Amino acid sequence: MAAHDLRVLIVGGSLVGLCSAIALARRGAHVTVLERTPRGRYEGGGGLGVDVGLIAEVTGLGESPPVCWGRDRATTAWPLLVDWLENHARRIGGIELRRDAEVVDAGDGWAQVVDGVRYEADLVIGADGTRSTVRRSVAPEHPDAVYAGFLLWRAMVPEADLPADILPAQDEPSREHYSGPYRLVTYPSPAPTAKQRAGTGG
Repeated sequence: MAAHDLRVLIVGGSLVGLCSAIALARRGAHVTVLERTPRGRYEGGGGLGVDVGLIAEVTGLGESPPVCWGRDRATTAWPLLVDWLENHARRIGGIELRRDAEVVDAGDGWAQVVDGVRYEADLVIGADGTRSTVRRSVAPEHPDAVYAGFLLWRAMVPEADLPADILPAQDEPSREHYSGPYRLVTYPSPAPTAKQRAGTGG
């Protein structure tokens, strides 16, 4: 079946779901994205490293997403990137984005939302996270995500307690530091006085 003949359901309208929708629609597929979060109510994520080149390769979008360019990486906030992708998705023909549509069951070529409405398609893509409804429905023998062997610790540390070489420079959004198999990423965060620039106690 050619891409322009495909009817695709994507469960989950965050980063992977929206990138997939844009990529498929630009190839002629008719895509419906079902996202459980109401419009304007998306919460989650914080500092986020972004591979701008990979996003462009997957989506075909030539415009750069909203990022800050640091010495080591491009960074943004999760909601900013989701909003940017959603705005592009809404402007591209062939994409129907439905928010406040929580999928409670799915199967071979269909997905059903909490109010009982059933959507059918040639292809269903589960982009609904670690507690994926799609995964539980189509692979009940493997209902949970498999641990990939990576562990992430997040902590707030006073600037004065960190070595100077791992601190972001003034106006730099983040800095990476590698030590063997470990990677430390530092982001400036506002202090109680709301100062956020390097060297001001943030």
